[in-house]
Amino acid sequence: MASVRCVSGLSAPSGYFEPPKTLDDFKKTLDHAHGYGLHYLVVGDNPVLTADEWKKRAELYNECGKASLAAGIQYCYHAHFHEFADLNGTCGYDILLTRCDPKLLKMEMDIFWVEYAGKDPLPYWKRYPGRFPLLHIKDLRKGVTMAPFAFSVSGIGDKPEAMTLSGAMSAKAATAGPAISKPRRAAPG
Repeated sequence: MASVRCVSGLSAPSGYFEPPKTLDDFKKTLDHAHGYGLHYLVVGDNPVLTADEWKKRAELYNECGKASLAAGIQYCYHAHFHEFADLNGTCGYDILLTRCDPKLLKMEMDIFWVEYAGKDPLPYWKRYPGRFPLLHIKDLRKGVTMAPFAFSVSGIGDKPEAMTLSGAMSAKAATAGPAISKPRRAAPG
């Protein structure tokens, strides 16, 4: 893939992978990501976990982050909406942000899913500066509540583009972001 990107002039600073179950699993993924020449290795899965399970995940992610930095790649997490479920005054996303070393785990914030979960991205960016080098910006197609292929390019769906882009600028995302989801046709029926 690296040779195709080079010839075509395309850039792929990040790649999305399945979250690791063990450090050994992660090292295999890391070898794969390294072969693509990625700067950011991103994982995410939208799990329903307890606070204790999130804490164990944070421990594993710190170990994965150490291995990733040693390989010259930044480890990142991409949340969906279950990560924001209330867990007695906290949530999985907050547990990762507070228990993972900021140098070892960064976040690729998907602004759509944060807002879908009823949260506001701006307080996160203010509370954790430098933690969000990648942003995933997309919108929900007008008139669609939620279904496969329901996304649209930011600004042509239900969310005002100005809000999304000004927020993205305040996050000070790296030049690698933001990522924009490609619109797809709605599933038939």
